[in-house]
Order: sequence, then structure tokens, then C-alpha cells
Amino acid sequence: MAYSPIMSPTRGVPNSHGHHMKEDKLSKYRNGAERDLDITKYRPEEAVYYNPPIEAIKYGQGETGMRYVFGDLELDNYEEQKVTEMLAYLKNRHVSLRNTAFNDKHLLLRYLQGNEYDFVKAWDDIKRHVRWRQHFRTIEDCHKLQKLLETGYCYIHGRDRFMRPIIIFRAKAFLDGQEPDDILHMVYHWFEFIIMKMLVWNKIEQWRVIMDLEDVSFYNAPISLLKDIAINLQRNYRGYLAQMTFINSPIVFWGLWQAISLVLPQSTREKISLFTSEYKNDLLKYIHPNQLEKKYGGDAPNVTLFSEPVLPPAPFN
Repeated sequence: MAYSPIMSPTRGVPNSHGHHMKEDKLSKYRNGAERDLDITKYRPEEAVYYNPPIEAIKYGQGETGMRYVFGDLELDNYEEQKVTEMLAYLKNRHVSLRNTAFNDKHLLLRYLQGNEYDFVKAWDDIKRHVRWRQHFRTIEDCHKLQKLLETGYCYIHGRDRFMRPIIIFRAKAFLDGQEPDDILHMVYHWFEFIIMKMLVWNKIEQWRVIMDLEDVSFYNAPISLLKDIAINLQRNYRGYLAQMTFINSPIVFWGLWQAISLVLPQSTREKISLFTSEYKNDLLKYIHPNQLEKKYGGDAPNVTLFSEPVLPPAPFN
């Protein structure tokens, strides 16, 4: 049986059967921008020249190890072994990753690690992601996008002590009646913005999330939307989440969280913490006061304009 490529970065390239493989819209959209190392207002020199400590690159070894920076860094023996085994598993299923985004062993490792090296789960995850990449779209109506960004459903403010961008979600803003699909695509906009304009290849490849649940109650909690965000974050942006902190969590949300966490692998659940009102000291362990808004315990002014990243200058650590 001939191998079956699952995705191609270009439209109209025939596979071994003479069929045409679908366009990888995400690769075309990024066009290699995730490897840019230019100093810009979004990627300051402190980020470009940052020398991450080993614990910000990888923690532990073997099956229990967790890699945070992938890029094209050298993999350890265990990681190489698992990538080789995964490729053998796919070969036995007559699947080829040639001419696909997953021909990159580092991207493949993201999905292996995110599925705790379970080949069956990783393959199912990859197939879902491939379909998403093929249908990836942004909000092309600039006026509509600007209006969505101005609402502050989520916005970017500062960098943490490892120079990772910080994304703030304001869950109460989700309650204004906006279509969930529009909110989700606005979230994609910020994720892609960070990947292409704020991360640093081989140095800074993750972001930190603060999910503010102020004014959210048992009766109005946007559980379905929060669940969609969590699912899409872990399926389509594997390895990019450093930590997610829920703050101002009503007590009842701790029970609702169980419904959301069921769809997440253990490795993702371990990155997530919930707090009621006593969260400021925890945030300050990971974020310098200069990079955190006053309402969250920092020294930076509270944000009122959300359509552009708010990036206070150094210090970061």
C-alpha cells in the first residue's frame, strides 16, 4: 500500500496517487515569521539577547521530562527515541509525514509530549490539528477585528520573569453577547501575533495566561467558551502554554473546572492553578511588578486600551 501524505504546505502539489493535497493555510499565513529574530517594539533587545536558564528550556529527563523550548534545539536521547518510534508507528499505518508541517521532528515532539508519548492519542491529535491548519482563518474584516480587540476580551500585557509574553483574559467581557466563534478567532489572532512577533526562536517559545474570572458566577459562567478556548489552546498550540492562572475564581467555579479539565491531559492540568482573591503573591513570583497591572498586585497602570500589546520596559526579573 502506498504511503498517504496528510498535508502539504502548497496547493496543487500532487501526491503519489495523483490527487491534490490541501493547502496548509497556517504555514502560508506565518510564512516563516516564527523564526524572525529582529528587534522590534514587540520583541525588544532584552528578549532577543535573552539567555534562558536550563529550567526554562527543559525540566527533567526521560518520560517525566518536560520541554518548554523546541525550535530546532538538539533533542535528548529519550526524545529522539520517541520520535523514531512514532515515525515507525506511522510507517506501519502507511502514513508519510513528508511534505507536511509534521516532517519537523520538533513539531512532532510537541504532540508526543502533549499526549504523554501515547502514539495513538498523538496521531489522533495530529489529524485534528492538520484539519484545523487546512481550514485556519483569521478575521479578515479589519474593522470587525479592531472592534473585537477594543473590547478587551483578551489582551497582551508585559512579559514574565522568563521573558514570556503574558495574555490576560477577562471572562466577564465574554458575557456581552458576542458570538463565541468571533471571540475564539480573536484569541487566535493574539496567539498568532505572539508567535510571529514576540517569541524568540530557541529561547522564548511560550506564553503565560492569566484568566480573570471577576464578576463571573455559577449562573453566568461562560463554561462552553472557556472549554473551547482550553481545547483549542492545547490541541492547536501544543507546548506554547507555560502556565495558566485562574484568578478571582468563585468557589462554585472549582466544581465547574472539573468539567473543563476532563478534556485536558495531565501535563496540561499541571500547568493550571486556581485562586479566589489571594493570588497576587503567586503572580509576583513569576512576574516582576513592573510587568503586572496594579489591579493584579503590580506597579504598572491598569490597561484601558486593549487593541495593542502593552509592553512596559525593563526590568523583567
